[in-house]
Amino acid sequence: MRCAGCNHESPDGQKFCGACGARLTAAAAPATTGVLQCGPSNPRTYTPAHLADRILKDRSALEGERKQVTVLFCDIADSTPLAERLGPERMHHVLNALFDLALEQVHRYEGTVNQFLGDGFMALFGAPIALEDHALRAVLAALDIQRTLAERSATVIGAGQRLGLRIGLNSGAVVVGKIGDNLRMDYTAIGDTTNVAARLQGLAEPGMVLASESVWRDTLRRVEFEALGLRTLKGKAEPLPVFRAMAPHRGRRESRTGVDRAGPTPIVGRDTELSAIRDRMDRLAEQEGGAILTLVAEAGLGKSRLAAEAVRMAHERGFDCIEGSCLSFGRAISYWPFREAIRRHFGIGEDDPEDIAWERLRSGLGYLFPEGVDDLLPYLGTLLALRLPAEYVDRTRYLDGRAMGQQVYRSCLRLLECLALRRPLMVVLEDWHWADDSSVELLSHLLPLARRVPILFLVAMRSGEDRSALALTEALDGDSGLRDCQTTITLSMLPPDDSLRVAANLLAGASLSSAVRGLLLDRAGGNPLFMEELVRVLIASGAMVRNASTSQWETTARLAETPLPRTIEGIIVGRVDRLEDEAKQVLKAAAVVGRSFFYRVLRAVTQASTALDADLAILQRTELIKERRRLPELEYMFQHPLVQQATYNSLLEERRRELHRQVGETLEELFAGQIEEFYPMLAHHFAQAHDWGKAQQYLFRAGDQAGSIAADAEALEHYRNALAASQRAGGILFSRVEQAVLDRKIGEALFRLGQNEESITYLRSALDRLGIEFPATAYRRGLKIAALAALLVTNRLLRHLRLRPGADDPP
Repeated sequence: MRCAGCNHESPDGQKFCGACGARLTAAAAPATTGVLQCGPSNPRTYTPAHLADRILKDRSALEGERKQVTVLFCDIADSTPLAERLGPERMHHVLNALFDLALEQVHRYEGTVNQFLGDGFMALFGAPIALEDHALRAVLAALDIQRTLAERSATVIGAGQRLGLRIGLNSGAVVVGKIGDNLRMDYTAIGDTTNVAARLQGLAEPGMVLASESVWRDTLRRVEFEALGLRTLKGKAEPLPVFRAMAPHRGRRESRTGVDRAGPTPIVGRDTELSAIRDRMDRLAEQEGGAILTLVAEAGLGKSRLAAEAVRMAHERGFDCIEGSCLSFGRAISYWPFREAIRRHFGIGEDDPEDIAWERLRSGLGYLFPEGVDDLLPYLGTLLALRLPAEYVDRTRYLDGRAMGQQVYRSCLRLLECLALRRPLMVVLEDWHWADDSSVELLSHLLPLARRVPILFLVAMRSGEDRSALALTEALDGDSGLRDCQTTITLSMLPPDDSLRVAANLLAGASLSSAVRGLLLDRAGGNPLFMEELVRVLIASGAMVRNASTSQWETTARLAETPLPRTIEGIIVGRVDRLEDEAKQVLKAAAVVGRSFFYRVLRAVTQASTALDADLAILQRTELIKERRRLPELEYMFQHPLVQQATYNSLLEERRRELHRQVGETLEELFAGQIEEFYPMLAHHFAQAHDWGKAQQYLFRAGDQAGSIAADAEALEHYRNALAASQRAGGILFSRVEQAVLDRKIGEALFRLGQNEESITYLRSALDRLGIEFPATAYRRGLKIAALAALLVTNRLLRHLRLRPGADDPP
C-alpha cells in the first residue's frame, strides 16, 4: 500500500507508513490549515464501539452547530532521527503501540481522534459530542498520555531508547460541518483555535503539556499549572500567556444545585407602569370611556410579561379579552394579528376543517347578533381566509377589493363594539412592530371605538421608528379625541436594585454574594430577560451554588470554565447546547416552523413519534417553550421570540433550507383542505428553502388573496416577490401569458394605491406581451383617466387568462 504522504510503498495490512509513520488509510494534512478532517474513512478502526455509536446518534448535530471545544495536538519529539535509528519496521511498531496508548486515554475521556499526522495526531474534546467540561477532559487525557507513556516506555520503544511526546491544548469555538456516509467529519475553526494548539505543541519540550490561557482558566481549580509567562507564537502579533499542566488536583469536587420555582416570576420594577394600566382599567370598569395604551420597549425588557399581567388583571375584573400577535415575517400576511385574535375568540383552530370553522364562527356571531349574523359572517369569514359558502357568494360577488375591505373594517368594528357593550373589553396586540399594512389600516379604523365604548387597546411594540409605529402615531395625531385617551408606556432598563430582585426571585429569595451581584449586574445590564437567562446558565453549569451554611448564593470554580454569553443570543444558545441531542434538534426544527408551532407539524418534520413527547417535556421543563393550547389543536410556542430567533440563527444555511422545505411540504399535506389559509406561510417557507418555483406559486396566490380583501400593499408585495422568486431561479418561470397576468395584477394594485403613473407602465406591459395596442388617451385628460381606461380594457382582455393550476386569476 502506497503512503499518500511520502509515497513510500508499505506491505499490505500495515496500518502506518514504515517511512514517515502516517496512517495509510488517510492522507496526512498540515496541522495549521484551520480545516480539520478525520483520518481513516471508517472511524471504527480507531474509535471504540460505544463512542462510534454515540457519534452516529448525534449526526444531525453535525449539520450546523457552533460548539466550544478543546483541541489537542500531540507529536513525537525528534521523530526523524528516531526513525533513522530504529529503522522502518521498528518505527512502525513504535507508532502503532504509541497510538494505541494515546487512543486509550483519549477515548477514556470521550474525546475523538480527528486526524493522524504522521508522527502525531489531533484530538477533539467537545465535538462531535458536546462535553460541558471539554477543557478539563483534554488536560486530564494529555497528562494521562504522558504518564502512561512514562510507565510503558520500555514496552513501547525498548530499553535504552528515549521517546518524548509534546502536547499542546487550546479551547475555542468551531463550526461543525456536514458528515458523510462514511463518517468523514469536517470541522472549520473559527479564528485561530486550531493554530494556537498546534503552535503550543511545537513550543513544548518532550514530556510537556502546554495549555493556552482559555484552557487554564477553565481548569485551574482542578489542575495544577505552572505559569510560563508570555511566549511568542508563530503567526501571532502579540505574545500569549502559556501554562504548563503539571498534575490534577485529586479529590476536588464542586457541588451543583438548581432553582425550584413554580409559575412566572413576579414583575419587578414596573410599579409605575402597572399603576397606569390599573388606572385605565378602573375607569373602564366605571364606564368612563375607553383607552389606548402603547407599550414600547427594547427586546427583553418585559413587554410580553407586562401584557400578560394586564390580561390577568382584566380577567380578575371580569373583562373580556381578545389577543393577537404579529409575526416576524408577517408584514406580507394580511390582517394576521386580527385573524389570530378572532379565531382564538371563537375557538377556531388553524387546522379546523372548513365546515367546523364556519360553524364555530356562525354560532359565535349568532349569539352576539341574533338577527344580523348574515351581515357580518361573509366578511369576517373572508378575513379569516375561509372559503365562502354558496349562500354568501352572491352577497360578495360584485364587491371589488376596496369595497370588500370596507366591509371587513365595518364588520370588525361592529364585533368589537358589541363585545365591549356587553362587558368591558381589552384588545391586546403584541409585537406590533411586525404588523402588516392592512392590520395597521384596520387598527386605525377601530381606535375611534375608544371614544364611545368601554374598550382598552393595549399595543406592544419594540422601540424604533418603524412604519407600524409611525402609522399608529399618525392615526392618533390625526384625531385629537383619540390622543386624549391615549397613553404611552415606555419600559427602560431596570436599575441595579430591581435587577438583583429579579435574580433573587428566581432563587427563592436567597441572598447573593457580592461576587454574584457584581457578575449579574455586569452581564445582564438591567434587562430582565437577560438576567433570568443568565441565572439559569450559571446554575446549570455549577458556576453559582448555594452555600449550605450561609444560605447565600456564591460563585464557584466552575465560573471560569462556564461560557458567559455577553448577548441574549449567546445566553440562549448556551442553554440549548446543554440539551440532549434529540431535544436540541426538536427545538431547532420548531424554530424553523415559527414562534408558535403545531404538534402535528413538528412531529412530521422531526419524523418523531413517542420520543417527541419526551423531548417537548424536556424543553418545557427547561422553560424554552410552553404549551399554548390543547384544543382544538395541540400547540406550543417559544417562551420568548428571542429564544426562537437565537435558536434559528444557530442553524447553518443548508440545514435551514432543508427544514423550511420540510415544513412547507408538511403544511401542504396536513392542511390540504384549507390550504388558502396558509398561502403566505407556504410562500415564506419555500422562499427560505430556495424553492423558487413553489415560492412564486404561493406568492401569487397570497397576492390574489390579499387583493380580494383590499390589502393592496400586501398584494403588491406578494406579486413583486413572486417575480423576484422566478428571477432568482435563474430565469423567468412565467410564460408570456402568465407574465401578462402578473403585470396586470401589479398594475391593478398600484392603481388602487394611487400610484397611477407606475400602474400605467405595468398595464401597458401586460398588453404589449400579448401584442395588443395600448388605447390612446389624451395626456391632458389626466393620468387617472388613462389608468382607469387601461384597467378596464386590460380586465376585459385578460380576464380569460389563467396562471398555471393552483394560481388562478379570479373571475
